[in-house]
Amino acid sequence: MRLPIVARPNRLEVPMPARVFQHGVPPQRLRTFLILFALALTLPLLGLAIFALNRMASLEQAETERRVLQLAGDLADDIDRELDRAVVTLETLATSAALSIRDFAAFHEQAGRALRRDKAGILLIDRNYQQVLNTRAPFGQALPKTADVATAQRVFDSKERQVSDLFVGYVSGQHVINVEVPVFEGEEVRYALTMAFNATRFENLLKGQRLEPHWITGITDKNGIILARSERHAEFVGKPLPAELFKRSLQAKGVFRATSVAGEEVLRATVRTKLSGWLISATVPVSYLQAPAGAGCSLPRP
Repeated sequence: MRLPIVARPNRLEVPMPARVFQHGVPPQRLRTFLILFALALTLPLLGLAIFALNRMASLEQAETERRVLQLAGDLADDIDRELDRAVVTLETLATSAALSIRDFAAFHEQAGRALRRDKAGILLIDRNYQQVLNTRAPFGQALPKTADVATAQRVFDSKERQVSDLFVGYVSGQHVINVEVPVFEGEEVRYALTMAFNATRFENLLKGQRLEPHWITGITDKNGIILARSERHAEFVGKPLPAELFKRSLQAKGVFRATSVAGEEVLRATVRTKLSGWLISATVPVSYLQAPAGAGCSLPRP
C-alpha cells in the first residue's frame, strides 16, 4: 500500500514571525523604551538648567538690591557734604568784622562775594524774624519777614546750626531750603545767618550721577514733601509723597517693593541724611528685573 505524499512547505515562503528578538520585544514598545530612556537622561539636565537660571535671577536681584541701597547711601553722603560746605561758609561769615559792628552794607557786599560760585542767597534774620539783608535783593530794599520762621526759631532756641524743610521763598518765589547758623553777640544769639538754596540745586546734584534712565533718585524732606527728583522734578517738587510710601520709607531698613509717586512698581531704598534728616531714595522698576537677560536693568557704576 502506497502512502500519500505530503508536500512540505517551502521555508522561503514562511512569513516572518511577529517577534524579532529571542525574548520577544515588539518594535513599538522598543520606541517607548527609547523615549523613556532619553527623558531619563534629559530631565535631570533640564531641572539643573532651570535651577541655574533661577539661581542667576536671584543673584542678579540681590546684586540690584545691593546697588540700590548703596546708591541711596552714597547720595546721602554727597548731600551731607553739600550742606556741610554751606555751614562752613556761613560760620566763617558769622565772624565777619563788618557784621560784628553792624556795617550791613559792607557785609552785604562781602556775602555776595562769598557766593560768587554758588547759585544761592545769604540772608540775615533778626530775632523778630525780619530779614535785615538778602543778597538776592539790592541792599537797602525793603524786605519782608522770613518765610521760614520755624528754622530761625530753632537756631535762636538751640544756638546750633539748622537745616530747613522745603518752602517757597518770599523774595525768590521759588522752592527753597535754608541752611542757618547762629550769629552771637556775647552769649546771646543776635541773628540767624542763612544760606538759601533753590530746590533745583539738588535736582542738578541728583542728575549729576549720570545714571541709566530707569534709575530714579529723589529727596524727601522731614514732612514728606518731595524736595528734588532726578526725573520729572518740576512736576513733583513741592508735592507730598503718598502717605503709605512715606511711612514705609521712614520704617524700612533696607530695600523694599513699593509703588512710586509716579505709580510704577519699584524696588526702593531710602537713607536718612545726618545733617538735615531728609530721606534720600533710589529706585529701579521691578519690570526691568523681570526683563529677559540682556534687556534688563543696567546697574550704575560703583
